[in-house]
Amino acid sequence: MDLEQTRAKNPTYTYMKDGKEIQCLIPFSSDIKFNLFIRDMAPDVKKPTNIDENLCIYMKGAPERILSRCSKILINGEEVDFTDEYRKEVNEANSSFGKLGERVLAFAKYRLPVDKYPKGSYEFNVSTWKEWGMNAK
Repeated sequence: MDLEQTRAKNPTYTYMKDGKEIQCLIPFSSDIKFNLFIRDMAPDVKKPTNIDENLCIYMKGAPERILSRCSKILINGEEVDFTDEYRKEVNEANSSFGKLGERVLAFAKYRLPVDKYPKGSYEFNVSTWKEWGMNAK
């Protein structure tokens, strides 16, 4: 897939506050070891009626920063519970690649429920991310 086309199709979610456009993202930094974007999965739909038309959070970064926030894991295209057994397996693989000098990244996504986080009526204050406890190891 073409990365630029995909980004254009699902742009970073923005909203207006006090006459200023707020972009819902946390850029990568070596201090936090991850980045986060809230993407609009159907920008032409202003009042979504289902989860596919709403917003989705995407995170990318160091496995220890991402995986600690996950309750599910994708295995063979299916979301399953991220059990202690799977966590152990993933941590062992991460350690093995690290010992080989490989850089390992983890990716996560969470589709925001329409009833709790509808577009246009929820302000994501990403400027306060340090207060979310997301910088914990």
